[in-house]
Amino acid sequence: MKKDHSRDIFLEQLRKIPIVQIACEKTALSRNSVYRWRKEDSAFAKAMDEALAEGEAIINDMSESQLLSKIKNGEWPPIAFWLRKRHPKFKDRLEIVGSLQGPQEELSPEQEATVKEALRLATFVVDLTPKSPPEKLPDVSPIETLPIIPLDVDDNIANEQKHEQPQQQPAQRRSAARARRPDVP
Repeated sequence: MKKDHSRDIFLEQLRKIPIVQIACEKTALSRNSVYRWRKEDSAFAKAMDEALAEGEAIINDMSESQLLSKIKNGEWPPIAFWLRKRHPKFKDRLEIVGSLQGPQEELSPEQEATVKEALRLATFVVDLTPKSPPEKLPDVSPIETLPIIPLDVDDNIANEQKHEQPQQQPAQRRSAARARRPDVP
């Protein structure tokens, strides 16, 4: 009986503030007990999930109410937030513009087959129009339109090593600083 009463009080607190730790503190229950009950009793686990969802809905409503109050007061950050999150014209987006330049190399038939297979396996496009099975698709690959830029790993490593500066020891740094400032002994 006491266990059921404790569970009910815990669930009520969880509906008010949907944070398990706070609900445990307000009901003097340990988190271990609550999670043990959750593991052992599927009805309690379901009730806990429902209480969390109800509590989150209440907090979301309160937050939205506060946000709308600040918008009505003309505060710019809440206005900008609302527009970025709710209006497609103001959503955050990333635009990438550029062109690829460099020599183009022809792929060997084996490389081309490997690239086509990788693209076929990696491509996931949602299209509601019926299509023929993959084996009947036309033999067109996006790789045919992209230039291939050869990458010589050894050259990149050599360039990185040229630009690295040797690390000075603390004593060397102090003497170098003193050399720049003759008035310091």
